[in-house]
Amino acid sequence: MKEFNKITADGYVSKLSNDVFQIETQGLMSLYNLFSNIWLVLFSMAALALFNLWLVVLVTTLTGLILYIPRKFGNVLVDLGQQLSLSNAQFIKHIGNIIKGYTVFRYNNSLAQIPKKITEYSEELANNKITITKTKAKITNFIAFSSLMSQMIVDVLTGFLAIIGQTTIGAISSSGNLAANIFNSVSLLGQSVMELKSVEPVMENFFSEKSVKQHNKNSLNHFTDSIQIENLSFGYNENNPIIANFNFDIKKGGKYLLTGDSGSGKSTLLKILIGDIENYSGKILVDGQELKDVNVQHIIQYIDQDNYLFNDTYKENISLGNKYTDTEIIEALNKASIDFIDDIAKLVKNNGSNLSGGQKQRLALARAFIRNKSVILFDEGTSSLDKKNSLLIENLLLEDKELTVVMVTHHPLEENINKFDQVVSIKK
Repeated sequence: MKEFNKITADGYVSKLSNDVFQIETQGLMSLYNLFSNIWLVLFSMAALALFNLWLVVLVTTLTGLILYIPRKFGNVLVDLGQQLSLSNAQFIKHIGNIIKGYTVFRYNNSLAQIPKKITEYSEELANNKITITKTKAKITNFIAFSSLMSQMIVDVLTGFLAIIGQTTIGAISSSGNLAANIFNSVSLLGQSVMELKSVEPVMENFFSEKSVKQHNKNSLNHFTDSIQIENLSFGYNENNPIIANFNFDIKKGGKYLLTGDSGSGKSTLLKILIGDIENYSGKILVDGQELKDVNVQHIIQYIDQDNYLFNDTYKENISLGNKYTDTEIIEALNKASIDFIDDIAKLVKNNGSNLSGGQKQRLALARAFIRNKSVILFDEGTSSLDKKNSLLIENLLLEDKELTVVMVTHHPLEENINKFDQVVSIKK
């Protein structure tokens, strides 16, 4: 989770669009052309050797000089390629930021600023593209000129060898054609090397990204007893811990309410319990096993006030691509008291903009119910809901005897206080 959050959503979009496109067009195609032209050069060299070995020596020397050109400018192309990749990422970031803030511009009578800002960011990206294109064009032209001069030198040597009787007169035409094949291929080789150099930082960045960590942890598929928290301490700053020497026992089926001032560590505690934060001190034992050594994703569900809905069907939003039958999905919807869906094949659009906060929260609960999660960590899940919906959501959790619930809230509902087995006040 920590590694994932190092890059913004816009950054991932850039990687999966611009970077992939660059790798495909400048990387893979150039690599294919590279090997194709290498074979053509080798076959032509072999044929040229039949006329005279001195021709092979000369062509090899000239080939080395031609290939030296893109190597000479390699670092420049690497820097430009890296700069272009960063510009693409920044462009997507800025455009996404503008689109997300459209209503801010609208309500503040500043819509005219949107095209101005887009133009500004587009010009920066365009300038980087123009710079790298110009640089490549200069190198390509120089390679082409060098190739032409090299062919002329080969023709001169072949003519000289024919005059002194080292080869036939007909070799002048044939060797010229072979030399043309070689130098044209070498020119294309140079361009391929140039393209690969320019996309090198993008490929390194893309393929060296750490894959999603597959921890060698035992998966807990059932929660049978308790979660014991002993002397738990955590802080982003060692000298200022958010949680210090905290002790807490969570029994199976228990209902717990965490209260406290903002910044006292309530939400942080839930993030620790779900496994998002691991660099804590103390012990957390889940059915007797240390939390750091086990995967609790099968038994614990974390729900906060912001539950994202994908632009997909209700069915896919509940199943998330896992194989569940329609009957299982409908049962989960019913358990979450969802009566506003008449067809699970209907599409959810724009993050469920047509749904109320309470409806979105119940869909989040349905995701947990269909997976038979035993523990629900509810982090301010009703803070943006009205009292009616808040009561409905809380009752769904508190009246289920099988569920273990740990709820964080700043404003507990008086009607439900007595339904909690324990109210824990966390202080700074």
